Amino acid sequence: MNENHLSQTDLALNLRYLSGFYRSIADVCRRVDINRSQFNKYISGLAQPSPFIMRRLSDFFGLEEYELRMPHAQMVALMAKGPNGRRNDTETFLPTEIVGDIRKAQVHLGIYRCYKMSMRSPRQVIVSLMNIYKFKGRIWVSYIEKSGKRKHRYRGTLSYLGERIFITCRDTLFSSEITSFVLFPSSSRTVQTLSGLCLGAASDNSRVPTCVRIVLQPLPGGTNLRKELWECTNLKKDNPRIPDDILRLLTENETDTGVLKAIST
Repeated sequence: MNENHLSQTDLALNLRYLSGFYRSIADVCRRVDINRSQFNKYISGLAQPSPFIMRRLSDFFGLEEYELRMPHAQMVALMAKGPNGRRNDTETFLPTEIVGDIRKAQVHLGIYRCYKMSMRSPRQVIVSLMNIYKFKGRIWVSYIEKSGKRKHRYRGTLSYLGERIFITCRDTLFSSEITSFVLFPSSSRTVQTLSGLCLGAASDNSRVPTCVRIVLQPLPGGTNLRKELWECTNLKKDNPRIPDDILRLLTENETDTGVLKAIST
Protein backbone atom coordinates (compact mmCIF):
# COMPACT_ATOMS: atom_id res chain seq x y z
CA MET A 1 0.00 0.00 0.00
CA ASN A 2 1.62 3.27 -1.05
CA GLU A 3 1.93 6.42 1.07
CA ASN A 4 -0.75 8.30 -0.88
CA HIS A 5 -3.27 5.50 -0.30
CA LEU A 6 -2.44 5.45 3.41
CA SER A 7 -3.08 9.20 3.55
CA GLN A 8 -6.44 8.71 1.83
CA THR A 9 -7.41 5.97 4.29
CA ASP A 10 -6.46 8.07 7.31
CA LEU A 11 -8.29 11.08 5.90
CA ALA A 12 -11.45 9.01 5.49
CA LEU A 13 -11.20 7.63 9.03
CA ASN A 14 -10.49 11.08 10.46
CA LEU A 15 -13.39 12.75 8.68
CA ARG A 16 -15.73 10.00 9.85
CA TYR A 17 -14.37 10.30 13.41
CA LEU A 18 -14.68 14.11 13.52
CA SER A 19 -18.20 13.93 12.11
CA GLY A 20 -19.10 11.81 15.12
CA PHE A 21 -18.97 14.93 17.30
CA TYR A 22 -22.04 16.26 15.44
CA ARG A 23 -25.63 15.05 15.30
CA SER A 24 -25.23 13.20 12.01
CA ILE A 25 -23.34 13.10 8.72
CA ALA A 26 -26.25 15.02 7.21
CA ASP A 27 -25.81 17.75 9.85
CA VAL A 28 -22.11 18.10 8.94
CA CYS A 29 -22.97 18.30 5.22
CA ARG A 30 -25.54 21.03 5.86
CA ARG A 31 -23.16 23.06 7.99
CA VAL A 32 -20.25 22.78 5.56
CA ASP A 33 -22.59 23.16 2.55
CA ILE A 34 -21.26 20.06 0.84
CA ASN A 35 -23.04 17.37 -1.20
CA ARG A 36 -23.94 14.37 0.99
CA SER A 37 -23.15 11.72 -1.62
CA GLN A 38 -19.78 13.33 -2.34
CA PHE A 39 -18.94 13.54 1.36
CA ASN A 40 -19.83 9.85 1.69
CA LYS A 41 -17.12 9.15 -0.89
CA TYR A 42 -14.60 11.09 1.20
CA ILE A 43 -15.38 9.21 4.43
CA SER A 44 -15.33 5.90 2.53
CA GLY A 45 -11.92 6.63 1.00
CA LEU A 46 -13.36 6.41 -2.52
CA ALA A 47 -12.51 10.01 -3.47
CA GLN A 48 -10.19 12.84 -2.45
CA PRO A 49 -11.51 16.34 -1.64
CA SER A 50 -10.29 19.11 -3.91
CA PRO A 51 -7.99 21.76 -2.37
CA PHE A 52 -10.99 24.10 -2.17
CA ILE A 53 -13.08 21.54 -0.27
CA MET A 54 -10.12 20.70 1.99
CA ARG A 55 -9.86 24.36 3.00
CA ARG A 56 -13.57 24.39 3.79
CA LEU A 57 -13.29 21.21 5.87
CA SER A 58 -10.23 22.61 7.67
CA ASP A 59 -12.13 25.77 8.61
CA PHE A 60 -15.15 23.80 9.78
CA PHE A 61 -13.31 21.28 11.95
CA GLY A 62 -10.73 23.85 13.09
CA LEU A 63 -7.76 21.76 11.94
CA GLU A 64 -5.01 22.27 9.38
CA GLU A 65 -4.99 20.04 6.27
CA TYR A 66 -1.95 18.08 7.42
CA GLU A 67 -3.78 17.37 10.69
CA LEU A 68 -6.83 16.03 8.83
CA ARG A 69 -4.46 13.65 6.99
CA MET A 70 -2.46 12.50 10.02
CA PRO A 71 -2.51 8.79 11.03
CA HIS A 72 -5.88 8.01 12.56
CA ALA A 73 -4.44 6.86 15.90
CA GLN A 74 -2.72 10.24 16.24
CA MET A 75 -5.98 12.04 15.46
CA VAL A 76 -7.81 10.14 18.21
CA ALA A 77 -4.99 10.91 20.67
CA LEU A 78 -5.01 14.56 19.58
CA MET A 79 -8.73 15.00 20.16
CA ALA A 80 -8.49 13.21 23.50
CA LYS A 81 -6.29 16.08 24.69
CA GLY A 82 -9.00 18.60 23.90
CA PRO A 83 -9.55 21.01 20.99
CA ASN A 84 -6.17 22.66 21.46
CA GLY A 85 -4.14 19.50 22.03
CA ARG A 86 -2.15 19.83 18.84
CA ARG A 87 -0.49 23.12 19.70
CA ASN A 88 0.29 24.40 23.18
CA ASP A 89 -2.61 22.75 24.99
CA THR A 90 -5.24 25.12 26.31
CA GLU A 91 -4.34 23.88 29.77
CA THR A 92 -0.90 25.48 29.47
CA PHE A 93 -2.23 29.01 29.26
CA LEU A 94 -5.82 28.97 30.52
CA PRO A 95 -7.12 28.30 34.05
CA THR A 96 -9.11 25.21 33.04
CA GLU A 97 -9.92 24.37 36.64
CA ILE A 98 -12.25 27.40 36.69
CA VAL A 99 -15.27 25.73 35.13
CA GLY A 100 -18.07 27.56 36.89
CA ASP A 101 -21.70 26.59 36.40
CA ILE A 102 -21.72 24.10 33.50
CA ARG A 103 -25.53 23.83 33.57
CA LYS A 104 -25.99 27.54 32.97
CA ALA A 105 -23.05 27.72 30.56
CA GLN A 106 -24.33 25.03 28.21
CA VAL A 107 -27.55 26.96 27.64
CA HIS A 108 -25.37 29.13 25.42
CA LEU A 109 -23.99 26.36 23.19
CA GLY A 110 -24.27 27.14 19.49
CA ILE A 111 -22.90 29.19 16.63
CA TYR A 112 -22.99 32.98 16.74
CA ARG A 113 -22.47 35.83 14.31
CA CYS A 114 -20.37 38.38 16.19
CA TYR A 115 -20.34 42.15 15.77
CA LYS A 116 -17.35 43.84 17.40
CA MET A 117 -16.11 47.40 17.29
CA SER A 118 -12.75 47.48 15.54
CA MET A 119 -9.75 48.00 17.80
CA ARG A 120 -7.81 49.79 15.09
CA SER A 121 -10.58 51.82 13.41
CA PRO A 122 -13.37 53.23 15.63
CA ARG A 123 -15.67 53.78 12.65
CA GLN A 124 -15.71 50.11 11.69
CA VAL A 125 -17.45 47.00 12.96
CA ILE A 126 -15.88 43.55 12.54
CA VAL A 127 -18.28 40.73 11.67
CA SER A 128 -16.97 37.31 12.70
CA LEU A 129 -18.10 33.80 13.66
CA MET A 130 -17.97 32.04 17.04
CA ASN A 131 -18.78 28.43 17.94
CA ILE A 132 -19.47 27.57 21.61
CA TYR A 133 -19.54 23.82 22.20
CA LYS A 134 -19.12 21.14 24.87
CA PHE A 135 -16.30 18.58 24.76
CA LYS A 136 -15.25 16.19 27.52
CA GLY A 137 -17.13 18.08 30.22
CA ARG A 138 -15.78 21.53 29.33
CA ILE A 139 -17.21 24.42 27.35
CA TRP A 140 -14.92 25.37 24.46
CA VAL A 141 -14.87 28.27 22.03
CA SER A 142 -13.69 28.51 18.43
CA TYR A 143 -13.65 32.02 16.97
CA ILE A 144 -12.77 33.09 13.41
CA GLU A 145 -12.20 36.71 12.49
CA LYS A 146 -10.94 38.44 9.35
CA SER A 147 -8.89 41.59 9.72
CA GLY A 148 -7.97 43.03 6.35
CA LYS A 149 -6.31 40.21 4.39
CA ARG A 150 -5.45 38.22 7.51
CA LYS A 151 -7.65 35.56 9.07
CA HIS A 152 -7.37 35.01 12.79
CA ARG A 153 -8.49 31.75 14.40
CA TYR A 154 -8.91 31.76 18.17
CA ARG A 155 -9.50 28.82 20.51
CA GLY A 156 -10.23 28.83 24.19
CA THR A 157 -12.58 28.08 27.04
CA LEU A 158 -15.75 29.51 28.54
CA SER A 159 -16.63 29.77 32.22
CA TYR A 160 -19.90 30.87 33.82
CA LEU A 161 -19.16 32.69 37.07
CA GLY A 162 -21.18 35.16 39.14
CA GLU A 163 -23.93 35.40 36.50
CA ARG A 164 -21.46 36.44 33.81
CA ILE A 165 -19.84 34.61 30.89
CA PHE A 166 -16.03 34.71 30.75
CA ILE A 167 -14.20 33.59 27.60
CA THR A 168 -10.42 33.47 27.12
CA CYS A 169 -9.03 32.61 23.67
CA ARG A 170 -5.61 32.34 22.03
CA ASP A 171 -4.76 33.22 18.44
CA THR A 172 -3.71 29.81 17.08
CA LEU A 173 -2.56 30.95 13.62
CA PHE A 174 -0.15 33.74 14.56
CA SER A 175 0.36 33.07 18.30
CA SER A 176 0.31 36.82 18.79
CA GLU A 177 -2.59 37.43 21.14
CA ILE A 178 -4.79 36.25 23.98
CA THR A 179 -8.26 37.79 23.87
CA SER A 180 -10.77 37.95 26.73
CA PHE A 181 -14.53 38.44 26.64
CA VAL A 182 -17.01 39.20 29.44
CA LEU A 183 -20.66 38.85 28.42
CA PHE A 184 -24.10 39.22 29.94
CA PRO A 185 -25.72 35.75 29.88
CA SER A 186 -29.11 35.00 28.41
CA SER A 187 -32.00 35.55 30.80
CA SER A 188 -34.09 32.82 29.19
CA ARG A 189 -33.68 29.23 27.99
CA THR A 190 -33.87 30.46 24.41
CA VAL A 191 -30.72 32.49 23.86
CA GLN A 192 -31.39 35.76 22.07
CA THR A 193 -28.50 38.23 21.88
CA LEU A 194 -25.41 38.33 24.10
CA SER A 195 -23.54 41.58 24.67
CA GLY A 196 -20.38 42.50 26.51
CA LEU A 197 -16.78 43.61 26.21
CA CYS A 198 -13.70 42.27 24.43
CA LEU A 199 -10.16 43.03 25.61
CA GLY A 200 -7.18 42.51 23.34
CA ALA A 201 -4.55 44.31 21.28
CA ALA A 202 -5.00 46.17 18.00
CA SER A 203 -3.89 44.10 15.00
CA ASP A 204 -1.86 46.92 13.45
CA ASN A 205 1.78 47.67 14.26
CA SER A 206 0.82 49.75 17.30
CA ARG A 207 -0.47 46.68 19.21
CA VAL A 208 -2.27 49.09 21.56
CA PRO A 209 -4.17 47.27 24.35
CA THR A 210 -7.83 48.04 23.67
CA CYS A 211 -11.27 47.24 25.07
CA VAL A 212 -14.30 47.34 22.77
CA ARG A 213 -17.94 46.26 22.81
CA ILE A 214 -19.08 43.03 21.20
CA VAL A 215 -22.49 41.52 20.46
CA LEU A 216 -23.18 37.84 19.71
CA GLN A 217 -26.23 36.97 17.63
CA PRO A 218 -27.20 33.25 17.71
CA LEU A 219 -27.61 31.53 14.35
CA PRO A 220 -30.38 28.97 13.81
CA GLY A 221 -29.66 25.29 13.19
CA GLY A 222 -28.96 24.43 9.57
CA THR A 223 -27.28 27.78 8.91
CA ASN A 224 -25.01 27.76 5.85
CA LEU A 225 -21.63 28.16 7.56
CA ARG A 226 -19.79 28.52 4.27
CA LYS A 227 -21.88 31.63 3.55
CA GLU A 228 -21.40 32.94 7.09
CA LEU A 229 -17.61 32.53 6.87
CA TRP A 230 -17.60 34.28 3.52
CA GLU A 231 -19.49 37.23 5.03
CA CYS A 232 -17.00 37.69 7.88
CA THR A 233 -15.65 41.14 7.11
CA ASN A 234 -15.21 44.74 8.28
CA LEU A 235 -18.17 47.11 7.87
CA LYS A 236 -18.59 50.83 8.38
CA LYS A 237 -20.82 51.65 11.34
CA ASP A 238 -23.54 53.04 9.08
CA ASN A 239 -23.70 49.92 6.89
CA PRO A 240 -27.34 48.71 6.66
CA ARG A 241 -26.15 45.10 7.17
CA ILE A 242 -25.73 45.94 10.86
CA PRO A 243 -29.16 45.67 12.57
CA ASP A 244 -30.24 48.76 14.49
CA ASP A 245 -30.53 46.92 17.80
CA ILE A 246 -26.99 45.54 17.37
CA LEU A 247 -25.60 48.97 16.54
CA ARG A 248 -27.26 50.42 19.65
CA LEU A 249 -25.57 47.84 21.86
CA LEU A 250 -22.22 48.67 20.23
CA THR A 251 -22.39 52.46 20.32
CA GLU A 252 -24.93 53.73 22.87
CA ASN A 253 -23.59 56.05 25.57
CA GLU A 254 -20.08 56.11 24.15
CA THR A 255 -17.88 58.17 26.43
CA ASP A 256 -14.44 59.71 26.62
CA THR A 257 -14.19 59.28 30.40
CA GLY A 258 -11.85 56.32 30.05
CA VAL A 259 -14.48 53.89 31.32
CA LEU A 260 -16.17 51.64 28.77
CA LYS A 261 -19.23 49.75 30.00
CA ALA A 262 -21.21 47.08 28.19
CA ILE A 263 -24.88 47.67 27.36
CA SER A 264 -27.24 44.91 28.49
CA THR A 265 -29.89 43.57 26.11
